[in-house]
Amino acid sequence: MTREPAENPKQRKGVRGARAWPAARAAEALQALAHHVGLVGGRAPAPPRAVGSLDEAALEHRLRTTAAPLGVELEPVASRYGDLPALVASAGPALFQLPEGAGIVALVRGGGRSAVLLGPDRRPIRVVASGLVEALRAMPDPAIARDVERWLDAARLSARRRERTRNALFAESFRETPLATVWMLRKAPSRPFVEALGETGTFTRLAGLVAAHLVSVLIWVGAFWVLGKGALAGRGDSGWIVAWLLLLASEVPAHMLVVWFQADVSARAGAALKRRLLVGALRIEPDSLRSEGAGQMLSRALEAGTVEDLLVSGSIVALFSVSELAVSAWVLFSGAGGGWHVALLGAVTLALLFVARTAYRRQRSWTDARLSMTADLVEHMIGYRTRLVQQPVDAWHAGEDAALSHALGLARTMDRWVAMLRATPTAWLVLSVAALGPSFVSGSVSIESLAIAVGGLLLAAQALNKLVHATSDLGGAALAWRRVEPLFAAATQEPPPGVPEAAAASASSRDTPVVEARALSFRHRGRASPSLTAISLTLDRGDRLLLEGPSGSGKSTLAAILAGLRQPSDGLVLFDGLDWPTLGADGWRRRVALAPQFHENHLVAETLKFNLLMGKSWPPGASEEDEARELLDELGLGPLLERMPAGLLQQVGEGGWQLSHGERSRIYLARALLQGADVVVLDETFAALDPTTLKQAVACAERRAATLVVVSHP
Repeated sequence: MTREPAENPKQRKGVRGARAWPAARAAEALQALAHHVGLVGGRAPAPPRAVGSLDEAALEHRLRTTAAPLGVELEPVASRYGDLPALVASAGPALFQLPEGAGIVALVRGGGRSAVLLGPDRRPIRVVASGLVEALRAMPDPAIARDVERWLDAARLSARRRERTRNALFAESFRETPLATVWMLRKAPSRPFVEALGETGTFTRLAGLVAAHLVSVLIWVGAFWVLGKGALAGRGDSGWIVAWLLLLASEVPAHMLVVWFQADVSARAGAALKRRLLVGALRIEPDSLRSEGAGQMLSRALEAGTVEDLLVSGSIVALFSVSELAVSAWVLFSGAGGGWHVALLGAVTLALLFVARTAYRRQRSWTDARLSMTADLVEHMIGYRTRLVQQPVDAWHAGEDAALSHALGLARTMDRWVAMLRATPTAWLVLSVAALGPSFVSGSVSIESLAIAVGGLLLAAQALNKLVHATSDLGGAALAWRRVEPLFAAATQEPPPGVPEAAAASASSRDTPVVEARALSFRHRGRASPSLTAISLTLDRGDRLLLEGPSGSGKSTLAAILAGLRQPSDGLVLFDGLDWPTLGADGWRRRVALAPQFHENHLVAETLKFNLLMGKSWPPGASEEDEARELLDELGLGPLLERMPAGLLQQVGEGGWQLSHGERSRIYLARALLQGADVVVLDETFAALDPTTLKQAVACAERRAATLVVVSHP
């Protein structure tokens, strides 16, 4: 990596000119920045060709298509005038767009006082952070700027105080004014997990942990060797005691270093695993989870934390046990038992692993039964009101006794094998001491060799005890992993990038149907018969389409396909003549907004503002908040908003302001309409509304939606 030069006072004003990349070379700037900061290894790749002027959407698409082959993820972040100093201080690596298309700034590392940029010559440049912020800020209203200058002239401030006052006034006046998009760079989550762990420094810390643990064990062995040597030699003078105490004292900092390394490794590995699972949870196909109930989903979420805790702790303890077994084998080989003692240790270790494997299989069977009962319990708790009024009392617990008896039988079998596993270190002590019996009785070995052997077998017993705990933790992690693995694997599913918005707009025509479905078929996973067969559909701009049909006829499946939540088994869906791979996931969902059925739609435990505008760029501006208030009034929710003490900032959902069924339905409708999509699909959205409110909501949807599809029962 190139060395960063010292700050030059002449570089304190602005970052334009030689320090900014032309917008035509934005892709090259991304490539050079990713290589410079180490996101891309090896030699620097050939720079991509420069292009002409691009709008912001086309520029972002070019950056994304450049980042994808490099294994780099690009995260757009909305910047505002008042937040820009904090963003510059914490960002990096990142690309900032200069105002008025003046170019691209490649930020290597931000800071409160200075920042490091990568210039078009691929050399790092250190600049003053305030100068960078000033260059990135566009003056939204020149009239306000002129007024501020007149006020400053009248105040007759010094140059330094004048600049600070100007910056403070501008920051307050334009605090919420949006600026150009910032693109954060980081490694793509789809990269191999081992590589992600390496980037966090986990393996380096892990090597340090093993080394520190070995040093701690060797110091402990050395301390008791000194004590035993002195005792067996009949030397009780203070020199031997002092040496023993010094070795014990030396073990304290070594043990503290082990604890520090262990906590650091756990934090780094746990953070990497959490990031991977979060990305997977956001990318997993919805159909893979549709067959699960609330209880199964809850168990999946709980097992994610179990994997992190048990996998990391079990792996570390396993490393400790292996290192201690190696040291104990060396000590045993030096003692009275020699090679026979080492062979016995190996045999006991293999037996322990066999018992651990069998115990894991028994635990897996018991866990499946336990999770099944937990899922049933959660489902019963959720539906307790329905069961209370609909189900006979004598049927409330049907089948529970049989399930409990089955789980109890599996638990007893598992407990027997677990008891055998935990007894293995004790069995080792009995066998190893028995193996020393003949030598001790015959007196064929020295007392010193016997003492070494006893120390070795005690150390081996400690190592075997740790191995028991390690196998238990790793077995529990493996069981939890069966529930979490789909989330982990889903992180590698990269959504298609699609084409730039400008290219998509130029490829489409006003004469092209807004949505066209050709011979659509869809079969749910695990079902023999398809839900949809050879469905064709054409929607022109401004159409209002009502989809009616009995339950199970495939209405919601078709709605999900139109919204891009599902891909058809056969057939083709086109939006403005372009298919899913061409538009990409983001491009498709910007064009089609879906309000799913009530049981699949949710109020997030957040503010009403967030629940309404979560489909917009975040944070929303004042105009978007005004639009949300206006839409709530149109839907008859104005009085509800007035009753809320915090207005749009009122917490709603679980643990917050409780909304009725009809109020939730209208919130879901408002959320879909506020996305500003070309096509709005409403799946059973009006089912819970009374006739007066229904008429009001339908009229609002017809006014607001450019093209409208309503799914309803006949």
